[in-house]
Amino acid sequence: MRRLLFFVAIGCFSLPLIHCSKSTEPRTDPKIQGKVMRQEDGVGISGANVVLYDANANTPMARSLTNAQGNFSFTVLPGSYYLTAAAQGRIPSPPPHGGKPLPFQADAGGTYTRDLYLDIDSTAAGTGGISGAVTVSGSSARGGILIVATSGATSFSTVTGPDGVFLLYNLPAGAYALRGYKSGLAQDTAAVSANVTAGGVAGGVSLGFAVDLGKILRGRITFLASPNSTVDITLVNPLTRDAIPGLSTANDANNNFTLTGIPSGDYLVWASFHNDGYVMDPDRIRSSGLPLVSFLPSDTAKTQDCDVTDAIPVVSPTNPADSIYPVSVNVLTPMFKWAKYPSAKEYIVEVFDANGKRVWGGYDSAGVVRHTQVVVESAGYNFDGSAVQPLKSGSIYSWKVYADGDAAGA
Repeated sequence: MRRLLFFVAIGCFSLPLIHCSKSTEPRTDPKIQGKVMRQEDGVGISGANVVLYDANANTPMARSLTNAQGNFSFTVLPGSYYLTAAAQGRIPSPPPHGGKPLPFQADAGGTYTRDLYLDIDSTAAGTGGISGAVTVSGSSARGGILIVATSGATSFSTVTGPDGVFLLYNLPAGAYALRGYKSGLAQDTAAVSANVTAGGVAGGVSLGFAVDLGKILRGRITFLASPNSTVDITLVNPLTRDAIPGLSTANDANNNFTLTGIPSGDYLVWASFHNDGYVMDPDRIRSSGLPLVSFLPSDTAKTQDCDVTDAIPVVSPTNPADSIYPVSVNVLTPMFKWAKYPSAKEYIVEVFDANGKRVWGGYDSAGVVRHTQVVVESAGYNFDGSAVQPLKSGSIYSWKVYADGDAAGA
């Protein structure tokens, strides 16, 4: 059995015929449109919840339910965006626990089509949902609040749209406690619960928040075997691994950092959460555990330092680090290449489609690698025949490479 040690790098590529067109109409603001469809037959899904995010700030810009044919559209300012979609009985896009939304650029005057396909959720039988909204005392900013619903050891999450509305799908029947998280907000209705029944939706759930200065986290970044640089420091929900909206910063010239406006709760402190060429030091995690910090209501400030080291340099295929336009690939089985990483004995490659679904490689929840062992600095897509689907012309994909210290090949 081979187990993952750490994440190291990301690349992005596309096959020809990307579905994007320039409008001939004299329109200044770009239009983003698409259709949410069933993966198995392409039939549109009515009432799917689609949220458009600013890819730079990770904040929701617009929310819409698909029409009877599964269509949606947004008119926005030029910028970088990504989409999420969810529906009852379907695995959301991107999928939870490892799925990655794929950003895209929307330029002035353009019309951009982004269709989303949702797989059947085989575990959704007998499940229900929760719908609700948030209120924020002293502010009109109701969007971008992370909502986490927990029942026992199981947690589900979503983010409120700009209208403050949230929808959770495919929850097993049972009682759920709901908490919300966002920088500068404190939940003033601490005990919010909802009872989910099979086939039903617990509606009308309301969470109240108030503007609050919150807690303070301070720390220092130490760069191991790499020159000092700038990385992000992000607070992450330890149950769902979602980044907490608004709780990300960067180290200063002295490699110190400060995060403010933190609500009470438990968080993972993650340096280099973004794709910035660095990773958290795996040796420190092995010896000291994940960097978890807890804030009680009575706490005011805490400290948590982080060690980071270099990520694996991706060679090809990949877009430039300062661009989100994917590079074009002209074969359906591209060769992924990366630079040799010190002390690595094997590598693990993981490929995602435009919906954020893993289509090849990676590792399962037990840490077992899904593809045949790779001990050199390259691997062709699906060389071992374990991919869940072939790559398709006209589609966009992203990929990662990991390093492992175990070359046993079990």
